[in-house]
Amino acid sequence: MTMLLAAVVAAAFPQGPGSSPAPVVINEFVHDDAGLIDDREFVELYNRTGQPVALSGWRLQGEEGSAGGLLNGAFTFPAGTVIQPGQYLVVGSPLVPNVAFTTTSTSPPEWLGENVAGSANLPDGLTLRDATGAVVDAVCWNYAVWTATVPPWVEGSGLWGAMQLIDGSAQPIAGQLSAQRWVDGHDDNDNGKDFLHMQWTPGAQNGSLNAVLPSVREDCDGPIGSSLNSLFAFSFVPGTLQDPAAVAVATGAVRAYPPSPQGGNVLRTWDPTGGGNMLTAQTLTVIGSFLFEAWVHIAPGNPAIVAGEGESWAIGVRGTTDTFGHPHDASGAYYQQASFCANRSPGGTGLAWMAYVNATQTDLYLVDAGNGGPGLNVIAGPIVCNAAQNSGWRRLRLRVDGTQAVANFGGTFGVDDGQRFTATVADVPGALWMQFRECILANANITGLLLDRIELYAASPAQVTYAGQGSPTSVGTPGIGVVGSPQVGNAGFQIVSTGVIPFGVSLLALDVGALLPGVPVPGAQPGLALYATPTFVGTAFNAPAGTSSFAFPLPPENALVGAVLAAQWFDLDVTLPYPLPLGSSRGCQLVLGN
Repeated sequence: MTMLLAAVVAAAFPQGPGSSPAPVVINEFVHDDAGLIDDREFVELYNRTGQPVALSGWRLQGEEGSAGGLLNGAFTFPAGTVIQPGQYLVVGSPLVPNVAFTTTSTSPPEWLGENVAGSANLPDGLTLRDATGAVVDAVCWNYAVWTATVPPWVEGSGLWGAMQLIDGSAQPIAGQLSAQRWVDGHDDNDNGKDFLHMQWTPGAQNGSLNAVLPSVREDCDGPIGSSLNSLFAFSFVPGTLQDPAAVAVATGAVRAYPPSPQGGNVLRTWDPTGGGNMLTAQTLTVIGSFLFEAWVHIAPGNPAIVAGEGESWAIGVRGTTDTFGHPHDASGAYYQQASFCANRSPGGTGLAWMAYVNATQTDLYLVDAGNGGPGLNVIAGPIVCNAAQNSGWRRLRLRVDGTQAVANFGGTFGVDDGQRFTATVADVPGALWMQFRECILANANITGLLLDRIELYAASPAQVTYAGQGSPTSVGTPGIGVVGSPQVGNAGFQIVSTGVIPFGVSLLALDVGALLPGVPVPGAQPGLALYATPTFVGTAFNAPAGTSSFAFPLPPENALVGAVLAAQWFDLDVTLPYPLPLGSSRGCQLVLGN
């Protein structure tokens, strides 16, 4: 019956992106806010078809995830309700922007769950049901601690963590986050892949404040105490710029850290009042590629940590995380170590570095969290960071292109070196995210997560292509090629030539930009064409074997990624009967990659 219904729906309503046949989906929601009375709860529906859909008698049903829990509330759409193609429809509190139908939650049970007032960490769910009661779409949250009978409508592993809106009159828009589909209507029937934690946009395009931005380099050198809200959204507190010599680690507590290799100020990511916090970059990569690189301070352990305590942080790309920075347990021992904290509903998805701090060291793991459900794929680790090794400021790098990942610990900024790890990872959309969670009784003992020189770029493969044809000398036609890949930071990159006159002199023409179509050169032999304007000319002495090379070390600067260069070799042959006695290679075009 379910398959028949899906086939009928798909035929009647050609659906939007993703594999689901649902004509209307739960597109964005807030299941809990920071108050005892959740007055900013809402659900946004979206018509992902090209036709109007009548919602008369359809129902939004709150689903209980705790065994023995009370029944949750519901909302039934009145007769005559129609959602037009590409239209949003918001049901929620009167305080929510663009709300079409209002609900009021004055006490438990609330219609989106939370049967105990102010309990943000209970597992619950939401289904959209048609007039017959059939489930059209569904989402659940805190599924890591779901104890009720597993319902048949669960999509993937649900949302493993909790995504709470932290509201209040003083909270800037960058801190008002909701769970929303990364593209309106995109539904692959896997909540962990379909939803991200982004600035709320009820009744408007998802991610409208999270559009793809130009490449970013943030050196964190603005005024002390200022926030990077234009770059990062956050849950509880924004990341703030701090003098490393006097970082406000907690309310009334200051600690000195060593300066980063970049120098200047650094970014503090945690909440100095304690608990957890998350930041997510307002750069959404929907093209499947991402490069993150930063200086990160790694503590050599925390001597103030006692039994039952611990600290954890994570930095991930192409994914999302939960509001509270709840950690996955990549080590398999952290939950037991940090027993004071019952943080068992992590929300991290995608590829991430995950760190766990105890009294004597920090253990660092490279993890593919996939859709955030059970069964982490630990790619590498632990990398033990203590007073004798690996601690202090270290370069961390994550690069994902499709399902291929490269991660680097240490090494040179802008270079694919250091401890290098490769893996095939799950294809999960998302952005850069960072989280910190303390499990320490005295907040002044926090060591935290500091960063500097944060760079975000698309992953871009290096490219070498050839075009045109060469012109001969008396010994043959010069060739052109490369040694190594034109990746930024490749100090050994060379442009080489073959078939040149032994012991002779050759010239390399280099220009910024694409190859020319082939411009005739006055005074040269007929047919010789210019493919690279000689903006720069390098001179090389040919080897006895008739080869030549030009060392062209590429700077370790991510900002150069995507730059296009044109190159062409010219070989001097005084036996040629022309004013310009030259032979030439075909043209070579280089696109710098990372």
